[in-house]
Amino acid sequence: MNLTPFIKKDGSISLYLQLYHYFRDEIEHGRLKVGIKLPSIRQLSQTLNISRNTVETAYQQLVAEGYVESKEKSGLYVLELDDFRKEQSKMPKDAPKTTLRPDPRHVIDFQYGDIELDRFPLKVWKKCVVEAMENPIQEVFSYGEKQAILV
Repeated sequence: MNLTPFIKKDGSISLYLQLYHYFRDEIEHGRLKVGIKLPSIRQLSQTLNISRNTVETAYQQLVAEGYVESKEKSGLYVLELDDFRKEQSKMPKDAPKTTLRPDPRHVIDFQYGDIELDRFPLKVWKKCVVEAMENPIQEVFSYGEKQAILV
């Protein structure tokens, strides 16, 4: 099978994303069948004249999202899509997207660095830090137990 995606090297979308989108779309639309082996990182990077890191990043994203699986010393293989992805792939690309509007009563900002200092429990935090530092030094700098016991 000859897979040669078209990559715009001067485009506004990064190369790894273009590559990732190409393979994702090929899998979702059934043009890449379950069990098909993807080209090796080295082979595809040479064919497209792009870095191996770019190909590897795209492939890692496909693995992370469950489109392909890596078999040790064998390569990457297309997986069967789960029911959610099957439904998503059937939807037309120009279908209106629904957006959820969060209930303002339940919005929590998890962005790093945006601490509301007037609401932050600084005294409690300081107490916890001091208490943690009073433990034997080895415990402070280790990861702790490898297995947690749930009660």
